[in-house]
Amino acid sequence: AGVEQARGDYLLFLDSDDTYLPGTLDAIATRLAKTSDPDVLVFDYARTYPSGARIRNERAALLAETGPDVFSIRDRPDLLRLLAVVWNKAYRRDFVASTGLSFPSGYYEDVAWTYPVMLSAERIACLDRVCVHYRQRGDGNILGTESRRHFDLFDQYDRVFAFLDGLPEAERLRPLLFLRAIDHICAVLNMPRRVPPRARHAFFKRGHELYHRHLPPGYVPPPGVAGVRHRLLAAGTPRLYQALLHTRRIWLKARSLAGAPVRPDRKSTRLN
Repeated sequence: AGVEQARGDYLLFLDSDDTYLPGTLDAIATRLAKTSDPDVLVFDYARTYPSGARIRNERAALLAETGPDVFSIRDRPDLLRLLAVVWNKAYRRDFVASTGLSFPSGYYEDVAWTYPVMLSAERIACLDRVCVHYRQRGDGNILGTESRRHFDLFDQYDRVFAFLDGLPEAERLRPLLFLRAIDHICAVLNMPRRVPPRARHAFFKRGHELYHRHLPPGYVPPPGVAGVRHRLLAAGTPRLYQALLHTRRIWLKARSLAGAPVRPDRKSTRLN
């Protein structure tokens, strides 16, 4: 609705419980001018916790203002590893209008907006500055609410891959987008308060189907625990997956009780 009413040169989005840091708009405007009005400007954020802790995005190094000021995602594909949210970017309104992109209905709508935008933009720039405080809350987050609407995630990624199908020049990015999709599905599965217990088997089955529907030729799962999750999802073994998840939770709790450091930004591995 806001996009339809906007009249400015650039579009910005901000969730109602997050905040801009002082000087953010000036910093964004200055960087836009310096980079000759790119299609998209990507900036950084920090997670803020009720304790007062503030933890910068763990992948902040990807926003370093090195190399060409303006580039396409084909030149810096690792930017796709950033959190797939709408509010860490400024978008040139004429660019958005020319693509015809809009927000789909349902949960995880940021996914079906963010990746097509980044794939479409020919001129991307970065601002290596924390501009948004991303508030972490124990409750009240829609995506943290137990609901079958988390099944919307599959439709959103189907939209992303359908969009990618029309961009042969971006085909080499398919394995990375597939990795992000499977990581996201696993992240939702790993959270106890999202998919209702009676729906978890069906959610796993949908993830298994999406895996094989969009599996790129020659795809190799990542190393470590993430790779084990990918392989279990590919094999369609929900009980083994749940056993792995349960074992890992016990291990993390044991580390905590033993006094081993537990990173306060553990949520930074989530994809929302």
